Parts: sequence; structure tokens; C-alpha cells
Amino acid sequence: MVDGVARQFGPEDLLQHIERQVVVVDDNSEDGTAATAESYASGNPCFQVERRSGKLGLAGAVLHGAQAAR
Repeated sequence: MVDGVARQFGPEDLLQHIERQVVVVDDNSEDGTAATAESYASGNPCFQVERRSGKLGLAGAVLHGAQAAR
């Protein structure tokens, strides 16, 4: 999923004038979501990764992401 979202934001030169942000909230998943998202975040300031300690529910993840947004 992170790969698909990242592709939607490229190519970078076409989007420089649009303010945007992607916040990925990971609830300690075992599928590599956080690592994949962090690889995008390291080279793209519009990506932000938030890690939570466990499975705390979708509503909580959405609220956490909204609060973490710049």
C-alpha cells in the first residue's frame, strides 16, 4: 500500500507547488509496513512515519495520524 501511495505523489517536479503530506501509522505490524514507509520518508519530506506500540485499533490510528500531521 505504501508503494502505491508513493507513486501517486511523483514525479516530484510536477508537485513542488502543492503542499501535501502522507502520515503512515504503524501498529507494530509484522508485514514490513514501517520499514517500507521509512525508506520513503528518508528521501521525501512529505512522508512521515508514526510507530505505535501495539494493535490499538483503526480509530486510534486515524486520530494519531491526524494529531501527528504537520
